[in-house]
Formats: sequence, structure tokens, C-alpha cells
Amino acid sequence: RRCVQETALRFFLGLLWLFLLLFLFILVFSLFFLLFQLLCLRMIQICKFLVKAIIISKLLIQIGFFGRIHIGTVSYTHLRAHETPEHLVCRLLLEKKKIQLSQSYLYMNIYYLYTNNNI
Repeated sequence: RRCVQETALRFFLGLLWLFLLLFLFILVFSLFFLLFQLLCLRMIQICKFLVKAIIISKLLIQIGFFGRIHIGTVSYTHLRAHETPEHLVCRLLLEKKKIQLSQSYLYMNIYYLYTNNNI
């Protein structure tokens, strides 16, 4: 009789553990599903916002809200007219580097011609 009681007790404890595990699984799954739904809703809200922002920006461009948008090249004189002292320093350094590179290229050509007896 005692063996039957222990077996029955173990059986009910096993069922209790099984129901507990099943409950935890359902709880975790439902939380995951809820988070997934919230994430999808947030993504939909962000997409709607982006679509509205694109539509509004296109309308503002059409009515000329941003002023004249110039896409293309401008002349060197135009760039020099708006040159700041910092731009001037950069431009002069780049021109100096360009001159040094062209001189070294010239020296390399002269050396090549001299070594191949073309001079």
C-alpha cells in the first residue's frame, strides 16, 4: 500500500512539473508574440511617418520653400569669390603640392630619357 502511495505521489508531482513547464512555455511564447506585435506596430508607425515626411518634403520642394536649389558646376571665379582664409590656405597648399608633384614627374622623365640615351 505504501508503494502505491509513493507511486501516486510521484505521478502527481510529475504531472505538476509538466503543467508548470507547459504554463511557463505558454507564458514565454505569449510574451514573445506580444513583443513581436508591438515591434511590428512600431515599424508600421515609423514607415507611416517616413512616408509623410517624404510627401511633405516633396511638396515643399515643389512650392519652392527651400529656395533655388542649384545642382551643377560653378565657375572657379565664383568659388574664389566666396573663399574664406581657411579655404585660401588649403588651396595654396594643394597648389604647392601639385607643383611639387609635376616637378618630380618632370625630373623622372628627364632621368628616364637620360638613362635610355635618348638625350
